[in-house]
Amino acid sequence: MREALRHDGSVPGINGAVAGNGAVTIVIAAPAATRKYEVRGRLAAQQAMDGQPPITAPVGGARAGGGSRRRLEQALQRSVVEHLRWRARQGTWWCHLPNGGARSKIEAAIFQGLGVRCGAPDLLVAVGGQACFLELKAPSGRITTAQSECHAALRAAGARVAVASDIDEALTVLERWDVLRSDERRTG
Repeated sequence: MREALRHDGSVPGINGAVAGNGAVTIVIAAPAATRKYEVRGRLAAQQAMDGQPPITAPVGGARAGGGSRRRLEQALQRSVVEHLRWRARQGTWWCHLPNGGARSKIEAAIFQGLGVRCGAPDLLVAVGGQACFLELKAPSGRITTAQSECHAALRAAGARVAVASDIDEALTVLERWDVLRSDERRTG
């Protein structure tokens, strides 16, 4: 959804409301279906209200927080990646390290032979000659022993490593690492 918002903060076919926690719930009415999204994080909510393309995640699911822990982590990662797409400084490179997921024993052996390492963080961000790794967790998620050992090895090798459990935390880390352009708000 990359349509420009109207001056009043709305988009044709989209209704939005600001919740008490600063999140914006957006309902998209499309010909085939109506979908409900929540703009997560104070920055994303402000961007939606300022007319910038909102960073969204689907609302609903099996658990009260919007789905399973894996789904929450996926939604968080999508939001972070969308911020990187829109706001990464020139010369920044990033990718997802797809180590997770269920695999057969044969696939696991093949990937291990190719260099896949247990506990590798979700995102690798290279900026200014520095390797930065970001692990994203659902609010109830915990770092595993393999992840903790991997993070320690990465730090010993000179990399930056951080763990974030919500979009605000992730954006704070990326700003501290000087990965994102400053948040320029429109006036008038």
